[in-house]
Amino acid sequence: MKCKASYSMDEMKAKLLDGTESVPRCEKKEACQGVIKPDVVLFGESLPRSFSQHSRPDMSQCDLLIIMGTSLQVAPFCNLPRLARSHSPRLLINLQKVGQDPNVPSGFLIRWAMGIKDPGLDFDSDNAYRDVFEQTTCDDGVQQLAKLLNWSEELDALEAESHKHSLKF
Repeated sequence: MKCKASYSMDEMKAKLLDGTESVPRCEKKEACQGVIKPDVVLFGESLPRSFSQHSRPDMSQCDLLIIMGTSLQVAPFCNLPRLARSHSPRLLINLQKVGQDPNVPSGFLIRWAMGIKDPGLDFDSDNAYRDVFEQTTCDDGVQQLAKLLNWSEELDALEAESHKHSLKF
């Protein structure tokens, strides 16, 4: 939507459930009439400038990187795990292992000689020291992590609050 107008959940429910439009369009600004979409970047759209400005500095301060529900195939996100500090643990919660580069040699000295600082995620080699793979769904993985950290009550409260605002058909 060009005008960047904001719509509440109640407004969206009304638009989606009234049946007059198959695709909800902006009515807040006369000239807009753009398709209303969530305030997220969809595939094929440009990322905000702040992403490129902050990704390297933010990742260089990362103490723990949690990666969930991804193929790690689409740039620039597929490169983010490589930007985390070399001693920061990286946890992949996913249905399958991703982010491993089969074309990168496994030995540290060979990678160093080739100028490869980070070969991607490494779960299985003899050199693996910081990458952990938990094969499960994102929802179950987050529940497990919350339980381990004694955050289950807070997570349950957040989920209950979010369900109040979700669309039901």
